[in-house]
Amino acid sequence: MKPGTGNGALQRVLEDPRQNQRALSLASAYAFAGNRDKAMQYLTQAYIDRDPRLQFVRALPQYCFLWGESRIQRASKEDWIAND
Repeated sequence: MKPGTGNGALQRVLEDPRQNQRALSLASAYAFAGNRDKAMQYLTQAYIDRDPRLQFVRALPQYCFLWGESRIQRASKEDWIAND
């Protein structure tokens, strides 16, 4: 899926009280929508919250467009996003 094509997914997550309280769910929805800054904001919050699902972020296609970001590279070096 190309970034920016997930606006429907974003809207569903924002409207669902079970999802919109979870930082990684919000990060995924913003990544699907192509919003780099919000995706990174919520990935960072997921790290602060110690969300164990962060270890799987590298395998999720919605984040592929972020891999060149210096913020993601820094997160990988700090081991809060798995490198493999």
